[in-house]
Amino acid sequence: MFWIALAGPLSNILLAFVGAFAIALVAKYYSFGVYAKGAVAILQTFIVTNMFLAVFNLLPMHPLDGGKVLARFLPASLNYKLEQNEHITSMVLMVLVLTGMLRFLAEPVFWSSQRLINLALSGVGV
Repeated sequence: MFWIALAGPLSNILLAFVGAFAIALVAKYYSFGVYAKGAVAILQTFIVTNMFLAVFNLLPMHPLDGGKVLARFLPASLNYKLEQNEHITSMVLMVLVLTGMLRFLAEPVFWSSQRLINLALSGVGV
């Protein structure tokens, strides 16, 4: 279950790298095009969205993949109690999302996304 739980966030990170590669291709081969700026803006949004999904999904709460990753390192009795109270933690998670309390995730996501975009653009000499 540990590796299956990691597959989702890792696929989001892989998709962010694919988006960065696509930005590099657009910047190198299509920078003169009419729609190049729009394509880069869409790809930047794609990268940020996938990074947000990866980081959010790795929160160590039980309905998310981070809870299943955490379960591997917890004693079975504690993990069983967390699974029994999964409906409560999902409600807590919904309240955190709706009230904006998860905005602390924004800083590392924007930082890592911007580094990835800058890496892609600096690789083509833009």
